[in-house]
Amino acid sequence: MGNGDVTTDVSPQDGGQGQPVQAPPELPLDSEGFYLGHQEFFHDFAEIHLGSRRTAEQVVHQVFLEILGGWDELLQQEDPEQQTLAVLHRGVTRRLDEDGRPPAFLINGPIAKNLEAVRSQLELNSSAGGLYEAILELPPASSP
Repeated sequence: MGNGDVTTDVSPQDGGQGQPVQAPPELPLDSEGFYLGHQEFFHDFAEIHLGSRRTAEQVVHQVFLEILGGWDELLQQEDPEQQTLAVLHRGVTRRLDEDGRPPAFLINGPIAKNLEAVRSQLELNSSAGGLYEAILELPPASSP
């Protein structure tokens, strides 16, 4: 074996007994281009909703596998871009449902932080009369 040859997956811990490394599956060139052009957006979208890059990567991996599985049919659709975004949305929604929680941007986003700051400010200004106390007694906003 030459210096740059890699034909087996050998680890010193397994006594040199390795298995041949399999090449990744051949992707249609157009699907590979689609992946390269969209993966950053897909990951960012999923991370905003799921709150974790690792979870987003897992979901997006499954989404791209689903897209690849129906690639030829997808190309026949009137708006394949819209169809792939629907697959992404379903994948993210499915994960949120499995986890039983709202999207992370509702919990961690700027709106939630601003509402908390306003709520804190209202607590400081409670001497202005009964209005602030009444507002503070309102239940927190629930997710849709």
